[in-house]
Amino acid sequence: MRHTIIAASLLLAGLTASQTLKAQTVRGCIADTALNKKMYLCYNPERGGSRYDGNEKRVKADAKGNFSVSVNNLGKMDFCPAYLVLADGSEHDFFLEKGQTIEVFAKRDKKGKLLLDYKGSDADASRCLRDFEKTYEFTDFFAYPGEQPKLAKDIRISTLDARYQTLAKSIKKIKNSNLRSFLTQLNENRHDNFLCRLLPKSDNRHKEAVKRLQSVSPNDWIGLYNNIPQAFIEEHMDTTVHAQWGGDQTAYGLEYLRVMKQYITDPDVKHQLLAECARETIDYGKDFKDIDAFWKPFAEYAQGDSVILEHYAMKVNALKQTRPGMEAKDFSFEDAQGKQYRLSDLRGKVVYIDVWATWCGPCKREIPYLAKRVEEYKGNDKVVFISISVDQNRKAWLSMIENDKPQWAQYHVSEEQNRTMSEAYGITAIPRFMVIKADGTIGNSDAFRPSDDDFHKELDAFL
Repeated sequence: MRHTIIAASLLLAGLTASQTLKAQTVRGCIADTALNKKMYLCYNPERGGSRYDGNEKRVKADAKGNFSVSVNNLGKMDFCPAYLVLADGSEHDFFLEKGQTIEVFAKRDKKGKLLLDYKGSDADASRCLRDFEKTYEFTDFFAYPGEQPKLAKDIRISTLDARYQTLAKSIKKIKNSNLRSFLTQLNENRHDNFLCRLLPKSDNRHKEAVKRLQSVSPNDWIGLYNNIPQAFIEEHMDTTVHAQWGGDQTAYGLEYLRVMKQYITDPDVKHQLLAECARETIDYGKDFKDIDAFWKPFAEYAQGDSVILEHYAMKVNALKQTRPGMEAKDFSFEDAQGKQYRLSDLRGKVVYIDVWATWCGPCKREIPYLAKRVEEYKGNDKVVFISISVDQNRKAWLSMIENDKPQWAQYHVSEEQNRTMSEAYGITAIPRFMVIKADGTIGNSDAFRPSDDDFHKELDAFL
């Protein structure tokens, strides 16, 4: 076994009396240096907030693997779902509670798989949250394009039901009534969500699951964790707006706002849905004729929500400055040896740019397709392909390209260089692909992916 944890070293290291615990604290011991050399505590203190849109805090272990990290603000939350990311990329869930300490230690299950277990404040609830994520492991039941679910089709429903019942029994034993109620709703809603996806619409269990989900108020912030308010908005929208999906999505965004104004009253739900509306309209849309047609009414309705307004104002400003035919703003990047380059150095050729990071799953799924495209255009001196990593951890980027040995130019941007590039082109999510024409003007600032069927047709139009 590659990562071995000695049983004796699994004991928690106690903090000395001189050490002060501030606010919400996570402490413990993970003795394996292969696992503790790079750890992060991740949490989202916003009610109903996505686990991947929250805060990240580096966790440093001492020579014996002992660590202690405190979080000073949970916002309105008395408790907050959180997870610890270990150096192998594994994620381990638990609860942060206001003014409480949770103790963490490592163990392995009967199959040798690493688990984190807990002691201290409401450890039973943290175990259930950990098991909730494993119960509804997405790839067990569903698949990304080109892949297959891990579970065979004929056992998915029975496995789902068995896991749901096992988790429900554990949740009933939780002493903290608020945490018990929270996890009960998560479990029931997620089970119904999966049933709706897995069963045919004609099935009675599918119909019953739909009714139960529809009975949850769109203003229930706990429902956000299972996309219930989001689904409510979609169900009440005029479906004709979906015809423009992937293009100018102004009509989609305005329709989303119309439904929100009619039904949403809870401020926490409103905040999360505003973020969803902006993301789906601005991040997924392109070729806007007039972005202000969406942005002005959105900003008026979102007045007072400075977090969302500040985040997307940059993207909106960039959209106005990156229309096809406009001069491409210059920015710099460096190769593996640290040599500096500028986008303008590549003028004279069409440049296909891939902006990515080693931690980004969707980015990495595009890499095999990009490698194929590079090979297909090999010998064509009219086009050049480059990948630009936005990894904060430059070593992680170097390690991956040294291992994979991609056959096209690989570059990296520093934090400052990334800020310049992202502000110029409105990059708020990755992967992001761009095409710069040979004359240095913008071809497409939010371009087609390497995996797209029409890739050749789209790219050849610029050659």
